[in-house]
Amino acid sequence: MTDRPPSGCRHCGLPERGHGQRWTEDAGWHTWTQPTDAQTKQRMLARRADRITTRAADHEIELTLTADVSGLEAAAKDATIAALELHLATSSRRYRALEAQLHAERRARLAAEAAVRRAEQVLDQCIGADHIGDIRPHLRQALTIETEETR
Repeated sequence: MTDRPPSGCRHCGLPERGHGQRWTEDAGWHTWTQPTDAQTKQRMLARRADRITTRAADHEIELTLTADVSGLEAAAKDATIAALELHLATSSRRYRALEAQLHAERRARLAAEAAVRRAEQVLDQCIGADHIGDIRPHLRQALTIETEETR
């Protein structure tokens, strides 16, 4: 839209209020001077043409937006689907990490239990005398307490 009012200065087009003295190539230093009738008419026609062009452009944008609504709805659905797929992938990675941690803890527990069984077998093999047999329940109890504390 034109920024010069129809009643702007004859030489520079600025409004009377706040004009003061201005400089232009054509008129040099000048104060506000009333525009000619032809200038006023030309500026009014230019302002009207700008309004019509702006309204037409606004109407065209409105038509374009209306036509693009279905495209935007499809794009929004696609974005939602993409976000859900990302969430699913992230959750799957988190689940796999927790599952791997659980398997590692199970392997460690099974290894500890196997170590206890091996120790018991060694004790069984080493025990030959009856007086050492009295110590065996205490050793087994100590091994059981030790494995429970390490879990």
